[in-house]
Amino acid sequence: NLVANADIGFGLWGALITYTGYLRVVSTEKGFDFYAHEPIFWLKIAFVGIFGAASFFNTTQVIKRSVARRNGNFEPMSEALANRMIQICNAEIVAIG
Repeated sequence: NLVANADIGFGLWGALITYTGYLRVVSTEKGFDFYAHEPIFWLKIAFVGIFGAASFFNTTQVIKRSVARRNGNFEPMSEALANRMIQICNAEIVAIG
């Protein structure tokens, strides 16, 4: 349950950051025309997409396991699945740091 709650919090935090970035682009004086010609802006957009896609697998696994636990169908995680999830998390940490 702790992992599922942490994953939900992480997802909400990412959505909040994305939404505030959207508001900054469309609601400020500079507007989209200014940001559309900035390569750093597009790099940030690409990173958001990459991190969202990379964390999607882990999120779906956490949700599936959480639902299985509530229904009483909980099975231990296989070694291969655990290693794959760890590799994804480590890749995200290395990319951030």
